[in-house]
Amino acid sequence: MTSETTAANGRSMAGLLNELKEELKEFLDTRLQMLKAEMKQKAGMLRMVLPMLLFAAVLGAVGFLLLSIALVAAIATLIGWGWSFLVVGGFYLTVAGSTAFMALREMQAEGMAPTRTLKVLKQDQIWLQNEARSQL
Repeated sequence: MTSETTAANGRSMAGLLNELKEELKEFLDTRLQMLKAEMKQKAGMLRMVLPMLLFAAVLGAVGFLLLSIALVAAIATLIGWGWSFLVVGGFYLTVAGSTAFMALREMQAEGMAPTRTLKVLKQDQIWLQNEARSQL
């Protein structure tokens, strides 16, 4: 064997390239599995929050309709039964607002970005940069 086809430790370049290819494949597969797991977790959080947002939207719509009816009734009669719609509509809007607030707070606390995967990829980038510098 010549020095061009044999690495410093006695292995062939083709063997080294094949080993590098396999390690890169394992590396990418690991990162892909991490991303899938984290996105699955995020989807689970969305499955929990979306019904709350739907509930808030329904209550908000009911509250809007009731407040509209209450306003019409209040203006039409100036006093009387219309104010009861106002109280009920206000209650529904309060419940809808607090439900939406809780759902949004949960989403903000969790966040939607795959943070663990991004952190590991950033660490990998720093490690690769350090390795490249040390080889030069």
